[in-house]
Amino acid sequence: MFGFVRPDKAELKVRDYELYRAVYCGLCHSLKKRCGAAGRFIINYDFTFLAMLLSHAETGCSLCVKKCVVSPLKGRKACIATAPDGGSAILEACADMSVILAWWKLKDGMRDEAFFKAAACRIGAAFLRRGYKKAAAALPGFADNCRKRIEELELLERAGCSALDDVSDKFALILAGAAEAAGTENERRILSQLLYQLGKLIYMLDALCDYDDDLRAGRYNPLRTKYGSRPDRSALEPQLSHILGFITSAYELLDGGAFSPVLENIMYLGLPSVVSMTLEGRYTQKLRKRREPGL
Repeated sequence: MFGFVRPDKAELKVRDYELYRAVYCGLCHSLKKRCGAAGRFIINYDFTFLAMLLSHAETGCSLCVKKCVVSPLKGRKACIATAPDGGSAILEACADMSVILAWWKLKDGMRDEAFFKAAACRIGAAFLRRGYKKAAAALPGFADNCRKRIEELELLERAGCSALDDVSDKFALILAGAAEAAGTENERRILSQLLYQLGKLIYMLDALCDYDDDLRAGRYNPLRTKYGSRPDRSALEPQLSHILGFITSAYELLDGGAFSPVLENIMYLGLPSVVSMTLEGRYTQKLRKRREPGL
């Protein structure tokens, strides 16, 4: 969906990269199981990170080799157990949350995009409709919170709100709701704060990446409303750095686990790198040149 939360692959040990890829593949298989083949098209780095974060305290995950369209002959190792009961509750919860957010993003595109892109969003929503109903039934609280915050966000967009904190707050509250899938009350409290700040960061980076396209199309963008034809990247840098500090401070309150090396790579290397590239205008160009759908 957004893809900002990713590791610095060059700094990962081979075994840690293999673990990350196994969770990514496990999430992909969970999406197919929960939503059908259409679900695999919404797989992204952000929810791979979320699955690892929500199951950070586990001792590991059971691996098995599964075949798919990316590797139909040899297959790839996939994580199939990220919950204390040995099942895949966390992966399935993250798959459901991914479907719910993708559904609302498509609904938003149906309203805001030009005719052909809006039509594509309408087709995508039709393919996800059954999966969305199943996901919303499994996570009614998350689905209701998502609907409520999206409606609040739409009201701010229609009013042309230029307060970046106000509009980013709505998406941040959606992501913070994902913490309910965590284990203990203390973990949920910490993860809620971490994910809230991460939601603000993702929203701001997305607005910055979409700035030129939104300007050409005449779509709402909080940065455009605030800065006009050119965003003040130097003014945004301290704010984004401040948010990164909140995220890492919250993460340090959590106990370590099997996924710690990958999570720390993302927190301390991957996220700062993405923020830096986005501020410099290089991140969107990189995405257009190279994508890694199958890792």
